[in-house]
Amino acid sequence: MKMLEQLIAQGRVAARRARARAPGSAASVRPTRIVLRLNDFAVPDGWARASGAPLDLDTWRALLVDFTQWLGPTRVTIAGGRPEASPLVEDLVRFANRLECPTHLVLPGGLEPDRVDALVGRGLAAVTLRLPEPDADAAVREASFETLRLFRDARIDWERSLTLLMAVPLSYTPGAARELSASARNFGADGVLGCLATDRPAPMAAPATLQALGADERTPHPLAVVTGAPRPLPGGARAEVLSDGTLLVSSFGPPVGVLAAGGASGPLELWGAADDALEAARGMARPWDEIELAPAVLLSRR
Repeated sequence: MKMLEQLIAQGRVAARRARARAPGSAASVRPTRIVLRLNDFAVPDGWARASGAPLDLDTWRALLVDFTQWLGPTRVTIAGGRPEASPLVEDLVRFANRLECPTHLVLPGGLEPDRVDALVGRGLAAVTLRLPEPDADAAVREASFETLRLFRDARIDWERSLTLLMAVPLSYTPGAARELSASARNFGADGVLGCLATDRPAPMAAPATLQALGADERTPHPLAVVTGAPRPLPGGARAEVLSDGTLLVSSFGPPVGVLAAGGASGPLELWGAADDALEAARGMARPWDEIELAPAVLLSRR
């Protein structure tokens, strides 16, 4: 019964994606996912950020309840900055699963064994380990592969259907990307996807690198960016929440306001004021990092 309910929720999300691409006000569009940036205060250049303190665990929980009461069970991605540095990750994964919200963690580096075990035990549905750019310290890449192995072993121990993905920057040469892809699968990755830095243009060799990855069809890739044919609002509109409660539509557009649980500045009420932010996102080739879209289907594991 739980699986059926989640599949029905996935169908509703697909309908939201289609509506999000059509012109219209924010009130006529609902987010298809919630992105939590637990360590990030930064808003795009030229926009003022809130000056509040970081949200505590109780406030994050209250906001997730408000989002779920408005949207129903909705995909939750924890990303941005260094999410692994936040002590709240494990508790938020567990709480989101209690709300039937599937959880996805995007990691730019390694994670300690005890935290890996805790995340799998608390119902994390997917993890994407993003490799650093080619000029980064080799130790950072090694830490990512070791963390991939830890997640592989933990899902066996817990007997969980955790999706493991490795994201390889398309700034690598095709030969290097092919080797990294093979290593990722040897370490337990279910899929490999290409990713692009959001602050620079796609490298000339990106199409060849993407082909060399031998990427899994179940994982989306920034093909539109590489080929020059971007789609508006890939994956549908989404709500991005910074560590002080600032609400964004796009990672690079104007903030909507500051969320407050259970009041006039709750998710539903504040989203109604997101017309300018939503329109700005519709006009961007890359309103957010495509890495948050994989895997395409995500179900709660609790």
